[in-house]
Amino acid sequence: MQPPQGAAPSHPDAPARVELIGSSPPVVRGTNFRGDERVTLAVGSWNRTATADSSGSFTVRLDAAPLPDRGTPVVHAIGSKGSRARTLATPRLT
Repeated sequence: MQPPQGAAPSHPDAPARVELIGSSPPVVRGTNFRGDERVTLAVGSWNRTATADSSGSFTVRLDAAPLPDRGTPVVHAIGSKGSRARTLATPRLT
C-alpha cells in the first residue's frame, strides 16, 4: 500500500529545511516539509503560520517579525505532521 499523495516530503531522505532568501523584507523559504503541512514559524516570541504545497515547499514574508539589529534572525519551523527545521544564526557584516 502506498502513502497518500502529498504525505511525504519531496526528498524523503532529506530533512526539512528553512532558509532566509531575502532581507528587505525578510523572506523565508521552506523545503522538504510534508505535502500540505501547516508550519508554524517562530522568530523570538513572534509566530506566523504557512502551509507547504503538495511538494513540501513554502515561501513567506516576515514583515512584522522582530529582527535583530545585528546578525540574522534564527527562524524555527515546526510542522503539523512532524517536520522541524531552523535557520542557523550567522553574523551580518556591516
